[in-house]
This record gives sequence, structure tokens and C-alpha cells, in this order.
Amino acid sequence: MNYEELNAYVLRAQLGDRDAAEILCEALTPMILSSMRTYRAISRPADRDDLVQIGYEALLGAIRDFDAARGVYFLYFLKVRLYAALRTETRRRARASERDVYDSADEDGITFDWPDVQARAPFDQVELRQSFEILSPRERQAMEFVLATSGTMRELAEQSGVGVETAKTWLKRARKKLQTELGKDRRK
Repeated sequence: MNYEELNAYVLRAQLGDRDAAEILCEALTPMILSSMRTYRAISRPADRDDLVQIGYEALLGAIRDFDAARGVYFLYFLKVRLYAALRTETRRRARASERDVYDSADEDGITFDWPDVQARAPFDQVELRQSFEILSPRERQAMEFVLATSGTMRELAEQSGVGVETAKTWLKRARKKLQTELGKDRRK
């Protein structure tokens, strides 16, 4: 299919011709699959199917929004739309998987639950102080609040005068830094 035929099908699809839209979907499926291959984060067949669906949604949105008078070829317009949609989805999934590292959650925010009673045993104070020295004052405050009170992020946010998402970010950064620091100690 050449550019003129492609533009004719796009114009017909914009005017409501379902057959033209189906022909475009069928003809541009390889482009959708090729775009997906650039994101190698696809590990399960369900992820692949979801991304194919997002690719088709981007295609239909591109058909709807394309304006040939702007002097851009439809395939280029579609390629940009596909990459943006797939990149957004893979980033959304990555952020969602990062948020799943917390032990428990309630409607107020995130709480920290120790896995068993033995884990509540006092830490060696010297090692704990040394580990907390790498944290910023805000991160230290968040970590100490969660460890000492098992409070929610909403409570920490209200106590600190910031938003809940900010308090979550402090705790997330603190945990990351401590995990990195503890990992260094184990490797030595």
C-alpha cells in the first residue's frame, strides 16, 4: 500500500467507513508489533496482548486525529503515537510494580508490618545509627516514624506538613538507600 492509498483509507475511516478502518488495522499490525519489540519488558503473553490492544487504540486515535493538511505523513504520525502510547504504558507498569514493594496498605496510606514478632527485636544501636547517617533528615524522619510507631503515611504527612505522596517518596528513598547500604555490607 503506497502513501496515497494509505491516506485515502485514513480519510475514509475518518468519515466513518468501518471497512477502511479494518483494512488499516490489518495492514498496520506489523508496525504495531514492531513498535512493541522496542520495549523488551514484555515477559508474559498477557502483557503482549495488552500492549497490542494499546497499539490498536493508538492506531485508531491516530486515524481520528490525523490531519493531512499539516504536511506530515500518516505513517510517521502513527509511529510517534505508537511509541508514546507504548512508552507510557511500560512506564506506568514499572511505576506500579515499584509501588508493590510495600508490605501492606490501608485507605490512609502505607504502613509497615514486621513479618514476625522476632523481627521487632531491638536493632544493634550502633549499626542502626551508622546506617541512618546516609539518609537525609526527611528520609530519616520517615523511616524512624514508620519503625517506631507503625503509623500511616497520612499521619506522617500531617505531622510533617506535607502531602501524602511526598511522605511516601521520603520512605521509598530511605528504603532504597538502606537496601543499597546493607547490600554493600553483605558483599564485604
